[in-house]
Amino acid sequence: VVQIGAWFTVLRPVRRIVSVVNRTAAGDRDIKADLPGRDEIALLGRTIDHAMPRLDELAATRAAVSNARSIQESLTPPTPCFGRGISVAGRVEPCEQIGGDYFDHDAFEDGRTFFSLGDATGHGIPAAILIATARAYVRGAMRGESSAAQAIAEANQRLFEDSPAGLFVVLVHARFDGDAGNLEIVSAGHPCWVRRKNDRGFRLIEATGIPLGIASSSYQA
Repeated sequence: VVQIGAWFTVLRPVRRIVSVVNRTAAGDRDIKADLPGRDEIALLGRTIDHAMPRLDELAATRAAVSNARSIQESLTPPTPCFGRGISVAGRVEPCEQIGGDYFDHDAFEDGRTFFSLGDATGHGIPAAILIATARAYVRGAMRGESSAAQAIAEANQRLFEDSPAGLFVVLVHARFDGDAGNLEIVSAGHPCWVRRKNDRGFRLIEATGIPLGIASSSYQA
């Protein structure tokens, strides 16, 4: 009698749980333990039934984050960048798997070289999407004949029209004309930039406009 009771109350439910775990690991997401009763083994079975769908959700989230991370890494330019009369180098080390860090530079055939550095509000996938959008708008505006201030104003307007309220990007943007030797710097809400002209000359670069994406605005270089 004891053996029969142990079979129905302990061994059979435990084997059922083991079978559910093994079949779930093999890809069967529909199987459930469905153990009756209120004892500890039944509680364990119900916990497993509730946990398995959550594991699938977690796996899908991790896959999405990993894909977003790969896309974000592909948008980070190779460094250093050598333009006409100037070189640009940098490194990005995000504190999370993905985030709102913005770093970009490029040299154009007409002698112009630019670099941009900034940060988006928030963290994770939303911030990464916002940064990718801002990068595209800034790069698109940069390829025109407008000044650096006008290019940032254009990128800001497009980001303001397309991004949800409450999301914005602080950005510092610099453009060097290798033929004329002129350096333009625009800070969209990004403080604490210092330009060193020589060993003794330092100049603090103040923000000349609001962060990108908040409202229509003009900027000064």
